[in-house]
Amino acid sequence: MYIYQAALYCNPCGRALQDRLEGPQDPDDESTYDSDDFPKGPYGPSESDTPDHCDACQEFLENPLTDEGYRYVEEQLNDSGDRLSDTEQLWANFYGFSVSYVWSR
Repeated sequence: MYIYQAALYCNPCGRALQDRLEGPQDPDDESTYDSDDFPKGPYGPSESDTPDHCDACQEFLENPLTDEGYRYVEEQLNDSGDRLSDTEQLWANFYGFSVSYVWSR
C-alpha cells in the first residue's frame, strides 16, 4: 500500500504514481519528503475503522480492522437487507462474517 496526498493506493497504482511524478533525490529516504509531494511506501496494510480500498482502482486492500471497524462492517451488512453488493460480500468473506444474504450482481 502507498500513501499519497491523504489517499491510499494499492501497490501497482502507487508504483505508477511514483513513475509519473518527479521524485525526491532519494525516494528510499522517506524522511526527506512529504507524502503530499510524492507517494510513500510500500507499506503493509494497517488497522483501520473501515475496510480500505485503493483510491485509484478501488481494489480492496485487505486491511485489519479495529473493533469499531468490525462493528462498521456488521452494520453495513445488516443494513443491506437480503442482498449484498459485491463489495459487501467481499468484506463479509474476508472478515469472516457468516451471512445468509444473496450476492447481488
